[in-house]
Amino acid sequence: MTQTLADMVLTGGHVVTVDRDFSIKQAVAITGDRFSVVGTDEEVISVVGAGTKVVDLAGKTVLPGIIDTHIHAAWFGNTRVSEELDLGEAGSIAQIVGLVAEKAKNAKPGQWITGQRWKSIILEELIKEPGRLPTRWDLDPVSPGNPVCLLDFSGHNLWVNSKALQLAGIDRDTSLPSGGEIVKDQDTGEPTGMLKELPAMGLVSKITPPITKGEKRAAIVAAVQELNSLGITCITDGALGPGGGGLMDVECIGIYNELLSEGGLTLRVNYLLLFGEYGALSFADLKEGVQNAVLYAGADDEWVKVAGIKIFADGLPGRTAWVYDEYPDGGHGSLVLPGATDEERYNELINMIVYAHKQGYQLGIHSCGDRAIDACVDGFLKALKDDPRDARHYIIHGVGITETARKAAVANNIGLSAQPCLWQLRAKVETSDRDIRASWPDRVKGLVEEGINFTASSDAPVTYPDWVKGYSALVNIAGISREDAIEAYTINAAWQNHMENKVGSIEVGKLADLCVLDKDILTVGDADIDGVSNVMTIVGGRVVYNR
Repeated sequence: MTQTLADMVLTGGHVVTVDRDFSIKQAVAITGDRFSVVGTDEEVISVVGAGTKVVDLAGKTVLPGIIDTHIHAAWFGNTRVSEELDLGEAGSIAQIVGLVAEKAKNAKPGQWITGQRWKSIILEELIKEPGRLPTRWDLDPVSPGNPVCLLDFSGHNLWVNSKALQLAGIDRDTSLPSGGEIVKDQDTGEPTGMLKELPAMGLVSKITPPITKGEKRAAIVAAVQELNSLGITCITDGALGPGGGGLMDVECIGIYNELLSEGGLTLRVNYLLLFGEYGALSFADLKEGVQNAVLYAGADDEWVKVAGIKIFADGLPGRTAWVYDEYPDGGHGSLVLPGATDEERYNELINMIVYAHKQGYQLGIHSCGDRAIDACVDGFLKALKDDPRDARHYIIHGVGITETARKAAVANNIGLSAQPCLWQLRAKVETSDRDIRASWPDRVKGLVEEGINFTASSDAPVTYPDWVKGYSALVNIAGISREDAIEAYTINAAWQNHMENKVGSIEVGKLADLCVLDKDILTVGDADIDGVSNVMTIVGGRVVYNR
């Protein structure tokens, strides 16, 4: 018998296969777009021919290609190439106002000034005065003739000036969108310029200047290249479709497909379809979207494919997430769905989950508050009872997950996609007398030990998509094992995408996706994990990054 010669071999390494036994090998061979040999140097060298490319790893560590299970790639890429104000490092309202003032000096009358990624948790004025929010009155003196629209780093809060409110037709009498909030001054009833959650944000977003296809393409290309440089070979884009708008719209799906047909796509893309205007979804929107879903299909299930449907259940922890216990300043948040009461919104959510499930779709649901997560799990359980199958529905974020929801998730193959890099951000800004380990990360450790299908992601550009930093947070903040942390970015992530038989581990016959690290991430000191970096990325047998 003759054995097919390899196109490429990598020898002399520390290959962490993430197979069933979490075995460590020396070398791998790649033939076409698949792993053809995984084993010792001698076994791999036996398939080397005159045309085989040989890479000496010199002891470096190889992992399966990293999978980010929740990211907004076009939005992330736009932060790298856009001329919008990048406010991610701004430490005060005064600093942001100064940046807007500079932009306004060179802007034409009526020209929009846009920015993104400001972080309320690090703004000096908000730290000194808890409960304070940025307002239009902060922006108005420096931009009286230009509408200003500033999106925060979470994507759930929009800060605008008076000119933007005027153009959007928002005043003290504007009715409150279901599931959103137009923040109003307690004394005067006037809108303050802060809009919370998609239903309210959409009132302004829909009148801002449209992003061109060329700009979207440039953003996606930039994102793909940067993600490859980090060792990321596959993503789940968390919201694309007719309800996305801008950097999350249908045109972005078309761009992924175009790049694939041109041979320029070097990242596998799964995406959750988003329906409803700017993500403000109703049951009727969902049904209409599903009926037209064929229009948004990917071109190749191994490269670009629909992963499922995205639903926004509630908002953010501490603000608009739907919770059982009242917030310190009052209120319980709510589901961001149509309905005049909690019960009506709850029923809307359950009906949407059951319907999408029956139509054969996986659901990824943004849910943070304990009450919202329980509601999502209620919907999953009802759907699975009526139609048992391997759906792999999952919660995105899941910060307030309850014991009841946790047990149900473990027992019913319900997954969780969390963002450990956020823990590092919180740890930097929270006061020293509050131990971050006492909350969400510690619950993650328990969830992993109980056997929940746990994956890690960045939610970029909410956080920078450096998975090594997320891995470090899983190990050093949550205290889970290094093996479990690696699985959260590889085989568990492949499971979430229904791709565990194709990617997620280095095994013969699987797609040849891998990354090469400069240090052994399994043994490097805890304090040195953040210093580990990627030096090579291979996707489908093709070197797409080589430092």
